[in-house]
Amino acid sequence: MAIQHSIILLAFLIQFSSLYFPSLGYDEQDIYFISCGSDSNVTVTESNKVYIGESNPNYPKTSFSKSSIETSQSSVPSPLYQTARIFHSESLYEFKTVPNNTYMVRFHFFSFSSPLNLSTAKFTVSVPGFILLQNFDAKNTTNSPLVKEYYLKIIRKKFKITFTPQKASFAFANAIELFMLPVHLIPDSIALFHYKESTGRNLSTYSNDFLSRSLETNLRLNVGGGIVNRETDTLSREWLPDDRYITDPQNAKNGSFEGDIKRTANDESVDSNSNKYIGPDIVYKTAKVSVNGSIGLNISWSVPVEKNIDHFLMLHFCDIFSDQQTGLTTFILFVYDSYVINVNDNQSLSLQMPYYYDFVVRSDSSGLLKVSVVPNTSVEVARPNAFLNGLELMKVIESSGPIPNDDSDSRKISLPVVVGSVIGGLLLVSMVVVLFLWISKIRKQRPVEKSEWLPIPAARGGSSHSRLTDATTIQGSPLPNINLGLKIPLLDLLKRLTNFYLKL
Repeated sequence: MAIQHSIILLAFLIQFSSLYFPSLGYDEQDIYFISCGSDSNVTVTESNKVYIGESNPNYPKTSFSKSSIETSQSSVPSPLYQTARIFHSESLYEFKTVPNNTYMVRFHFFSFSSPLNLSTAKFTVSVPGFILLQNFDAKNTTNSPLVKEYYLKIIRKKFKITFTPQKASFAFANAIELFMLPVHLIPDSIALFHYKESTGRNLSTYSNDFLSRSLETNLRLNVGGGIVNRETDTLSREWLPDDRYITDPQNAKNGSFEGDIKRTANDESVDSNSNKYIGPDIVYKTAKVSVNGSIGLNISWSVPVEKNIDHFLMLHFCDIFSDQQTGLTTFILFVYDSYVINVNDNQSLSLQMPYYYDFVVRSDSSGLLKVSVVPNTSVEVARPNAFLNGLELMKVIESSGPIPNDDSDSRKISLPVVVGSVIGGLLLVSMVVVLFLWISKIRKQRPVEKSEWLPIPAARGGSSHSRLTDATTIQGSPLPNINLGLKIPLLDLLKRLTNFYLKL
C-alpha cells in the first residue's frame, strides 16, 4: 500500500511540474499599442483598441535626445493621428519581448496640418539586424494614413526600434504596434518557386531558416469581396478588393457563400489547413470563379512588386462552389505563366474547408508579379473551373548585420526565472525522496540475490553481455526468475536526476 501511495504521489508531482512550464498557445494579450506624442491613452472606437499614452507606466522605455510633439490643427481620420512624436536626432524605443518568437510591428504615419510640415520628413527606421525603412519619404502620407507592417523574429528579451532622420530633416511617428504572432503563422521552412524552368518540378527548398529574414507586407487581396478592415481581421490586417489587379475580368465573376467555414486547424497547426489567424472567415466566403469553365478560361492577377527581389506569396482557397455530388474542384496554379501545383489535389480536404499554399518567388524585371488559376480541362467534369479567395504578398528583407547581444540579459535574472528555478528544485527534491522511499520499500520486501554476468550469444542482437540473475522464484510473484532487488546508490540517483534537471 505504501508503494502505491508513493507512485500516486510521484505521478501527482510530475503532473504538477508540467504546470510550471508555460503553454505554447497563442497569447493575444502579449501586445504593445502605443500612441506617439500623446500624454494620455487613445481609444480607437471602431476596434475598441487602446493605444497607451507616453505617461502610462507600461509605455516602453525611450531615448529621445532631441525631440518634440506636434498636434493636428484640423480634423483627422482617427484620434490615433491627432498627435505625432518628432525626432530631430537619432531616437529609439525599447520594448520588453519574449525571445525566439515571431512578432508583427506596425508603424502609423499621417502628415496632418501643423506648423511643422510633416510631409517633408525623410528618415530611416531600423531594428536589430534589419533596416525596415530606408530613406523613407513622408510626402505620400498627407491624404490618408500610411501603415507599414513587418514580420520578424525577435531573439532577445529587449527589442529596440530606432528612428534616424536624414541630415537637415526629421523623423516622426503617430503610433506603433508590436505584438507576438501565433506559432507557425510564418513557416521557418519554405519552398522556392523557379518560374524560369519550363519542365519538371519547379518547387525546391528555399530556406530552412526562413525566419532569419524579415517580411514587409506589400498587399493583401480579398478576392471577389470588399474591403476587410483592421477591425474585422483576427490580427488587425487590412484586405483590399482585387478588382484593380485582375487582368482579364471578363473571364471571372464574383462568388460568395453564406454558410459556415469548416475549420479543422488550431493556432498551432503546421499543415496547409487554415486556422482563424491565417485568414478570417470573410476572406474564405468570397472568391472569383471562372465565368464559363467549360471553355477553360484563365483568371490572372498582376500586382506591383519591386524588381528582382524575393517575395513571400500566400494564396488562400476554399471550395464554396462545388457540391457533394461533384466533389472538390481541381484546377492548376501558375505564376509568371509557369506551372506551380494542382490545387485541391489533396484527399484530406473537403468542401467549405479553408486552406492555403505559400512559397517564395523572385520577381522579374517587369515590376509586376503575375498569378493565374487555370481550369483543369483534362478532368472529366461537366464544367471545369478555377477560383481564388485571397492573396498575400510580402517582400523578403535580408539581414543588414548581426543582432547585438543584450548585456542586461546575462546580468539580470528575472523573477519568473528565479521562481521557476525554486519550484523546479523543490519538485526535484520531492521526486528523489519519493523514489528513495519506493526503492527502500522494495529492498525490504524482497531478498537481494547474488548476481553475475552471463554471456548472451551476440547473434541475438544488442550487447554481448547482460546483467542477469539465477534467482529463485519469489513466492506470490507472477514473474518468476526475475530479480527485482535493485541496487541503486542514492548518490548516483541524485547525480543522474540533477543532470536530467539541468538539461531541461
